[in-house]
Amino acid sequence: MARVETLLEKLLIRVDGGGSQQRDSKSLLDSVETSPESSVTPAIVTPAAATPTADNVPVLSLFGNEALGFQRSGTVASDFTSYGTINRDWGRLRRELLALVPSEKTLKIISEASSTWWLMRVQVFDNHDKTLLPSSVQELSHSHPAAVGKAVLWTALCLQQLPSGFDLPSLELPCLPWVLVEECVTRVSTFVCSDDSIVSCIDGLECLVLQGLIFTHGGKLRSAWLCNSRAANIAQLLGFHRAEPAPNESAEYQHRATFIWRHILIVDRIFALILGMHGSISNTAIDQYQSNPSDSQDSPPHHESVMNPLARIAGSVIERNQIFKEVTPAMLQMTQSIDLKLQAFIPPPLVSPESAPPGKNIERSLCFRTLFFRLWYYQLMAWLHLPLLLASGSDEFYYYNRQTCLHACRNIIDCYVNIRRTTEDGFNSRTLDFLAFTTAMTIIINALRPSSAHDFTKEDYLALDRVVAILEQLSNSAPQDKIATRAVQVLKLIKAIGMGIEPPPLDESEGNQYENGRPSRIKLDIPYFGTIYLERRVILGYSTRNIAALSALPPTMPSTTLGQYYPPSSGMDTIPDPGYANEEVVETAQWADTGLSFDQPTEFWALNSEFTFQPPFLSDYDVNWDYWDMML
Repeated sequence: MARVETLLEKLLIRVDGGGSQQRDSKSLLDSVETSPESSVTPAIVTPAAATPTADNVPVLSLFGNEALGFQRSGTVASDFTSYGTINRDWGRLRRELLALVPSEKTLKIISEASSTWWLMRVQVFDNHDKTLLPSSVQELSHSHPAAVGKAVLWTALCLQQLPSGFDLPSLELPCLPWVLVEECVTRVSTFVCSDDSIVSCIDGLECLVLQGLIFTHGGKLRSAWLCNSRAANIAQLLGFHRAEPAPNESAEYQHRATFIWRHILIVDRIFALILGMHGSISNTAIDQYQSNPSDSQDSPPHHESVMNPLARIAGSVIERNQIFKEVTPAMLQMTQSIDLKLQAFIPPPLVSPESAPPGKNIERSLCFRTLFFRLWYYQLMAWLHLPLLLASGSDEFYYYNRQTCLHACRNIIDCYVNIRRTTEDGFNSRTLDFLAFTTAMTIIINALRPSSAHDFTKEDYLALDRVVAILEQLSNSAPQDKIATRAVQVLKLIKAIGMGIEPPPLDESEGNQYENGRPSRIKLDIPYFGTIYLERRVILGYSTRNIAALSALPPTMPSTTLGQYYPPSSGMDTIPDPGYANEEVVETAQWADTGLSFDQPTEFWALNSEFTFQPPFLSDYDVNWDYWDMML
């Protein structure tokens, strides 16, 4: 017993000594407050007030045990060590960050060049301030480092969203805008976001959220996911996950905390679905945050009574994807259960920005929010049914899943085009462009499916034309958008085949094959869908409608009866987009046939697919951690 007491005493001395050392040392707050230039520095939220109480943690009760002769101190030691911030030159840190901020003239030009950064500010933070920086550079030179970092990231986000063709020399920047954006993100990440002592406050969390936004729109989903996961952990330590976050703070502070946590929660679900991850925030957190069930669904789309149920449904889709790697009766039952919840939810109507005045205004911000919420709803629907569409082949058992997935894809493209119109074609988001590409590929792959002529409609032609037109415009921008460039190449290649046009020259080293100077086999590696082979078949006496007999058959499914899981008459019709009634859309030539064919009826292209539906983002780390260049 004496030995146990000795060990406990040594442990207590070590624990208490470490805490005393921290309390005796100058903390970040003390360093800032004693600095001659920090007279207006806002206080950092102390961990004792920010972290949920730990009085009931079982292991800590050991040090408050009278039987052992120890009494635990009434103060709570800091959870965020300040070892990395001791003896820091805060004035120099601020100066190095503020050196990245352009002149006031340039800030005014870039803030007026596009309204996209402001629309995102309203959507994410519910902040309607139209001034790019909340304070002047002079005021920021005495502010908390997280506040300075946030100002730098707002500048970077605004530069990232400059419209294509903008007069760059007028900005008088020391380097190209996208180079400055990278430098801003790198420096804020090094000086602010990597230091727990600095980032563990509400301004620090907003820094992480802004950094995640820049990563997301730049196509760096892995970095964005890591950034959002860190923000989720710190937000919970600050208590933002509670139904009433920071009860001792002001109403404005609680409002900011509410929107930060809501954004973190939704983004966590989106990234988990795209990257094939487990969600890092449980449904319990959503339930605690759930508003009154009697709230109307007519509430704004950012309201918790509207968004949280979709976040919970997204969690169910994530769970299904993690449990099942192939189509089974149990997987179908779970899909049906999720689908019933999704169908019971009424999304907001498709809105058009034509009625909203240009620039930064409430009408345009509401349109932006509504379109993103509608996009989120139909993206969940598409992700839910996509595995069954890919496995369906010509099996009419999956008719409902195919039609529901296609219905969702058409609505996603409508939302995508309207979002770009809402931002007046100034929205630069590689992630959104990639989702539009995969949606268009879903429609095309279904058209390649045997006996799919009845699924491909005139609206599908128009939808694909819209996506191709937007991606082609983005591929010609500076810097070159590699995702848009590769996506356009894939879509144009398949579309050329469908129109009966000879495809452009192909690289045989990539798996493409030629016979007699003409392509006989085309290989396409497409994320989410796996590898697609299009093979030229020479068959005399067959029409293109007999493609079903020559295509690779999908895996056989368990013996079931039609309607066992889905009603046979539950197919959905295409909902036309009223917003495009008067829009002039440049259409390409009408496709020759919904079956892919050449020189009818002697030749046609047969589909031989190896669909995997396993997101390949987590592979090939040695090639590149973030960009999709390795796949597109």
